[in-house]
Amino acid sequence: MKQKPYEKMYAVLCGAVSDAIDALEDPRNGLYARCLLEKAILQAEELYLSFGEEIETGDS
Repeated sequence: MKQKPYEKMYAVLCGAVSDAIDALEDPRNGLYARCLLEKAILQAEELYLSFGEEIETGDS
């Protein structure tokens, strides 16, 4: 069964939030946590945009 785009976006974002929270146990990891979250939001955006392209081309 193919995973739905929103499920992928949710998994990407929740994984990054979890990793960022773990990283923030050491306050010196603030920049690392920020990078994790920025990467995840870009991945989620890419999934969202690619899903829109699938709908437009009928590739869903």
